[in-house]
Amino acid sequence: LLYVGGRNTHKNFTAVLDILKTATASYFDMELIVVGGGAFSDYEMKLIKELDLTKKIRHLGQVGNAKLNELYNLAYAFIYPSFYEGFGIPPLEAMASGCPVICSNVSSIPEVVGEGGLLFNPLEPKSVEEYLIKLQDKEYRQVVISKGIDRAKMFSWEKTGQETLKLYKGILK
Repeated sequence: LLYVGGRNTHKNFTAVLDILKTATASYFDMELIVVGGGAFSDYEMKLIKELDLTKKIRHLGQVGNAKLNELYNLAYAFIYPSFYEGFGIPPLEAMASGCPVICSNVSSIPEVVGEGGLLFNPLEPKSVEEYLIKLQDKEYRQVVISKGIDRAKMFSWEKTGQETLKLYKGILK
């Protein structure tokens, strides 16, 4: 499993730990790769130790774009349990890279991922087990990946720039 980004309270990182501790994640012997977000806090370290997940988690810190893309490509799934996002770039990056996205069903996240993401209530992280099991099915997995790639194509920095320029021109008229 892959987690990318900050781990402030609204990011709900503890839900990722709860997911990793589920019977399904244990059965599949899943590990968690954490990218970015700085060093684990004392609270996070304590929780990881209490949940006996020390050997199941690797924190890579900051990585370059090529390495991040490789991680998305290799991940079983990208986990994004945030309570609030203004937009949410990591799920789009994951989908564009062909990585199944399991993300929360709140804030702007469902609007961003559309049908390309597998949505869950961030207050019920254990509900993710259903997706972990379903993603074992190669056909289902491929459908999720294809939907994600298609959805990610709807967004680009070029399109954002064009739309912003169009907005500014409209305001100036």
